Amino acid sequence: MNEGPIFDHEKLDVYQVELLFIAWVAALLTEVRSAAPGFHREVCDQLDRASLSSLLNTAEGNGKRQGRQRAKFFDDARGSAVECAACLGALSCSSFVLVLEPLTRSRTKDEHEEEPRRPIGLKSNIAPKA
Repeated sequence: MNEGPIFDHEKLDVYQVELLFIAWVAALLTEVRSAAPGFHREVCDQLDRASLSSLLNTAEGNGKRQGRQRAKFFDDARGSAVECAACLGALSCSSFVLVLEPLTRSRTKDEHEEEPRRPIGLKSNIAPKA
């Protein structure tokens, strides 16, 4: 049985990074929700939706043949990715600080970009009361 990509969108680097990001978000949301139940419900729900939207728009856009339709879906995917960044910003400036470590992703020798990062935990930035 062939274990390689079945669909064309699975061959895209951005699609693979989006899959890693969804796993990253799932771990983060689990920790945020357990650390402060209900406190960040709206931003957590929005981050969950936006991360999935980015992935789905990338896949659907890659399946479009007409340039304008294709570009619209890729633009929507980019918009959802920016929305994810805003959600992470909202979480990080509230009562939690994200602790990040690099995502694992294979790169070629010519790629010198900074590695994407994933959360490994949360630290409260609220000082304990004495």
